Amino acid sequence: MSFVRTIFSRIPLIELASKSVQQFRESQCVDCPFYKFNTGSCGTLIVGETIEWKNEQVHLCGCIISEKSELKNQHCPIKQW
Repeated sequence: MSFVRTIFSRIPLIELASKSVQQFRESQCVDCPFYKFNTGSCGTLIVGETIEWKNEQVHLCGCIISEKSELKNQHCPIKQW
């Protein structure tokens, strides 16, 4: 087996969430106090930030929510979805 084939055989396939799951996730994010409307991101775009949420230190991811919500294996840093 070639090196390239070996590497690619170990990368899991990207699974997408259903449209209804994506819409639910986005609706939760838009209502979140940490959602940044100007960038459409969870916290500060790309870098995120650390916040206190329910007596825990949580790192907001900085992801663009319209993109992150499409990926099946993703989750909300404050566990809203």
